[in-house]
Amino acid sequence: MRTVSITEAKKDLSHLARSEQSFTLTSRGHDVAQVRIFAIAKFDPIKAAAAAKRIKELGANVKPSKKYGASATIRKIRDGK
Repeated sequence: MRTVSITEAKKDLSHLARSEQSFTLTSRGHDVAQVRIFAIAKFDPIKAAAAAKRIKELGANVKPSKKYGASATIRKIRDGK
């Protein structure tokens, strides 16, 4: 199993995850965690386009109010209200 320092992992975690190999995280030379990659999500461009279209439609219908601001609007969109 590969050994990676926490500093190295912070710099390139996405690359480590895509390598589909388990690795051990170390801090100052001591093992602190074992990371196991079980599955990598496959990118589906059709689903991504549909999600982007839906987000754009939701955003077109909701405008922030002066009273509640943008954070309340974002919560409404997120929660489907």
